Amino acid sequence: MFNRIIKDFDCDIYLMGHTHINTYVNYKDKIFINPGSVGMPISHGKKFRYEVICIDNGNIYYENKTIEYNYEYVKNIY
Repeated sequence: MFNRIIKDFDCDIYLMGHTHINTYVNYKDKIFINPGSVGMPISHGKKFRYEVICIDNGNIYYENKTIEYNYEYVKNIY
């Protein structure tokens, strides 16, 4: 799949979503990121995750943040 994406889209960083599964893959000098879910994550139980990407003079810095939240409250809203 990564080979096909690289062939179809020439990028350095690829951002994906919708699977609710946190992923960070460095493949063929390309970075593939899926932050997971900020509401109902499949992994990490009652915590949500988001990513921070900083690009400075060609250097890429990536940081994953995990924050606890009131799972029951959000579950009741859904």
